[in-house]
Amino acid sequence: MDLLSAASNGVAAARHLSSAPPEVNNAINTTLLCHSYTLQPDFASYFAVLKGNAWVIWSCGMLVLLMLCVLYIVTLRSALRYWKESCSSVAVVLAVYPVVAAAGLVSTVLPRVRILSEAVAQEAVMIAMYHFYFLIIAECGGTNQLVRKSEESHLETRVLPCCCWPCCVLPRPRVQQKSLTWLRYLVLQMPVIQGILYLIVLVLWAEDMMLYLNSFIYIQPFIAVSILSGVWGIIMCVRAAEATG
Repeated sequence: MDLLSAASNGVAAARHLSSAPPEVNNAINTTLLCHSYTLQPDFASYFAVLKGNAWVIWSCGMLVLLMLCVLYIVTLRSALRYWKESCSSVAVVLAVYPVVAAAGLVSTVLPRVRILSEAVAQEAVMIAMYHFYFLIIAECGGTNQLVRKSEESHLETRVLPCCCWPCCVLPRPRVQQKSLTWLRYLVLQMPVIQGILYLIVLVLWAEDMMLYLNSFIYIQPFIAVSILSGVWGIIMCVRAAEATG
């Protein structure tokens, strides 16, 4: 008996001897195969699509980065003439531009490191905000001088982003060492909280792209609250400095 012909005639035969393999809808393997892909292309595919345009884009990005680095050095030398005692804070604040530009260039060349570049740029901005707070205090002559010049004035808490109802009922404490320390911690939480949150984001991203995409929506509110709180502290500090003249 010809088993192959029997299989073609509908006669029961061993499955592995069938002349035509059955069509199998391998949805699980297909899902796993697609699941292993990321949203960003790999470098080889990315470069193959851009071809010669890639060198033009990268060259323009490198040129912008070099210009920002030169501008950073020139600006830093000029700024240190007036803020010699706050040289580290000035250097950190001005370094935001070349650092963010470098992170953007890296993500342009390597699309799959976009999240890592975003984390570096975000943390650089948050650290610069903290040092910007120190520059404001230094411009007023320090915390002691700021408290003395304030003449028992009150800290303006009803500023952006807490300038509307129901934030209009926020208390307005006097400008004292305690309130300035509270402002400092309010700004300090930005680089700390953002660093922790983006560390969690990077762990999720390294573990599984879909896990990162499904979880990031729950992390975004914490990122927004942290940034808005820090900006609130910076604006209050600026208002206190303006009040002292």
